[in-house]
Amino acid sequence: MKKTNIIFLLGISALLTPFSVITASEILCTLGTSATSTGCVAVENNFVVFAPSATPVAGTYNAVQSVVLSAEGATSIHYTQDGTTPPCSSISVYSAPVSVKKTQTIKAIACYPQNTESAISSFEYLLSIFDAGSENASLSAQSAGTASFPNQATSLRLGNATVLDISSSVSTTSAGQIIIGGNTKTLTSFTSGNLSAVNLSAPIAVGGQFVSVEKAVAIQSGVSGEPMLLSNQDFSSANVSIPDGATVLAPSGWNGTIAPPRAAARSGAAPSGFSLGGTIVEVGSETETLLFDKPVSIVLSGVTGAVGYKAASSTTWIQIANQCAGTYAAPSAPVFPGECYISDGTNTKIHTYHFTSFAGLDAESASAPANPGGNGPVGGVGVALAGDINGDARVDILDFNLLFAAWGAGQNGPFYSSIDLNRDGAIDILDFNMLMANWK
Repeated sequence: MKKTNIIFLLGISALLTPFSVITASEILCTLGTSATSTGCVAVENNFVVFAPSATPVAGTYNAVQSVVLSAEGATSIHYTQDGTTPPCSSISVYSAPVSVKKTQTIKAIACYPQNTESAISSFEYLLSIFDAGSENASLSAQSAGTASFPNQATSLRLGNATVLDISSSVSTTSAGQIIIGGNTKTLTSFTSGNLSAVNLSAPIAVGGQFVSVEKAVAIQSGVSGEPMLLSNQDFSSANVSIPDGATVLAPSGWNGTIAPPRAAARSGAAPSGFSLGGTIVEVGSETETLLFDKPVSIVLSGVTGAVGYKAASSTTWIQIANQCAGTYAAPSAPVFPGECYISDGTNTKIHTYHFTSFAGLDAESASAPANPGGNGPVGGVGVALAGDINGDARVDILDFNLLFAAWGAGQNGPFYSSIDLNRDGAIDILDFNMLMANWK
């Protein structure tokens, strides 16, 4: 009641004094709820200055947002998307809804006549998705050797022409050591993620190629403990999941970028008894094989049969013969630096310590020769399992004997192509490793 009386007296005063002016400080303003600071500015020129409001309101979302800014009576609104404070003299003039594609803070100011400015409004949008389909995604460096996703972000959507750029956070080796997450690691006894006292000072063999670890960077999720999903808006046949805190272990030639899963060229020799299927995917780097200290997962959509991989710079596809233990949702880790596969009846998940190329494999018909183009004694039905040299659907001592008999053979002189399991033109320890991986 007291408040009403005061307003009434003001009104009477205005009537009795024709030349009196009710100032903005005498007008009650309603504060908005969509900004951390908003309201009215008291001025002496008969109008109220409102701080900008935003629609939708600040908050947490799982999709890209289109934010509309408004301020009643303002001649213009100026804003920033990097958390800095905008003045009315800035060139960032609001003219259309602001696209929020990742976690960020919008700050805005409303500008009025006579150089009058509103209070600054601040709107924080937390997005679970980071949309980088039209430009490269870059991550902030929280500490040496660490790249961090924006707060709350657990999904990165790229395109065929965009990549995740974490080059500014990459550490390089020095005197046999490297800094990851602010901690110094020794390569000769490297312990990180799933690795314990692993010697990374020596080259690591992956698919017949060798990776010398000289760079590293840990990738932190926007939500602690939540994996990061990497997808491609232009390619729906595969997606990738990277565990929170996983460290990329890379050779010196790596440029610090990670490409999303993309369609790869149909090239290279398929494993014995197989041809490349319809899904062929490249992820990570076109020129380098990237290792991780925790297994990552690549899901091949619609693939339920055999699968394989090809290391960067290799011309040979390797069948992934080991089936993962555990469940499809939570497969058990393979042995570093290896891989395993598991299917849910619709898709196949490859659980692996490396980013390379991956593909579905189609078994060749039973009438196809097991020794195409070869000149040795091995023949018979098509081989459906890497290492099954004699075609009896088992990998055992008989296959080992055939491999041992041809040991050391190269392209000069007699060469038995069906025994060259990894199709690299030589029968050696790499073929023996493939045979032993499928021993039954």
